[in-house]
Amino acid sequence: METTALGGTTNAASRQAATTRGFNDLSGKDFVALLIAELQAQDPLKPADNKEIVAQMANLRQMEQSEKLNETLKVLASEQRFGSTAGLIGHYVAGRVTDGSGREYEIQGLVIGVRYENGRAILQLHNGQELPAEKVEQVTRVENLPADVLERL
Repeated sequence: METTALGGTTNAASRQAATTRGFNDLSGKDFVALLIAELQAQDPLKPADNKEIVAQMANLRQMEQSEKLNETLKVLASEQRFGSTAGLIGHYVAGRVTDGSGREYEIQGLVIGVRYENGRAILQLHNGQELPAEKVEQVTRVENLPADVLERL
């Protein structure tokens, strides 16, 4: 954004870069920087109310704790997702997927591994096929499979 000085010329020092960050993108460091700037800019004859500063510091602490909690929850969710999909190893699964042309077909097989791609769990099957975990419609223990299916394994 450019501004025009009183004389009609553009002042390079007054140019500011536009930002796309919203209020929710403020970090604890940003909040502290704002608080320090506020304290530095206050009128020495009318200092900020101590209660207001303490309240702002409490808000800062609460925001930092929320950030830590969010990070902890992300880690726990990731571990839970890994544990639940890894628990399918050794089980026979079936599910329906859609190919690039829109044709739907079934994939089934014995889970021999799990890999992650862009946060998505992909089950690796004994027959070389892969099935996204969110597409699983049926899970069966190998010992409970019909004899004809066991023969194909």
